[in-house]
Amino acid sequence: MNSLKLEGAKYGIRTDTIAPLVRTKLAEDVFPDEILQEMDAESFVGIVADLVPPDCQANGVIVEIGAGHMRRVAIEPSKIVRLDAHDKAYIDAMSDALAQLMELQTLQLADGSAGVRTVLVSD
Repeated sequence: MNSLKLEGAKYGIRTDTIAPLVRTKLAEDVFPDEILQEMDAESFVGIVADLVPPDCQANGVIVEIGAGHMRRVAIEPSKIVRLDAHDKAYIDAMSDALAQLMELQTLQLADGSAGVRTVLVSD
């Protein structure tokens, strides 16, 4: 998404993403009936209308919407794990690197410094 945002901006093209939470066959197996009743496709038409006009300044925005809820979703880059492509154990190194990347405690901030993210978990 970020690449599309940056490349498109050079030509005046904005790239936003709508992640709709709508009723589908798959959703019927996951969500309770009271939530499914609120998951109609028409529920996110308004956000589409807001993102389309040429004067809209949004670019690179991800909006999750449906079932009476709406929120902006942000992608947080993790720390960078360097790999040596010439190392014979490159494939194994990727597996180890992926495990490190899955830890969301340390983020790579826009200025290049490390940040700490507190993850709250509730039952």
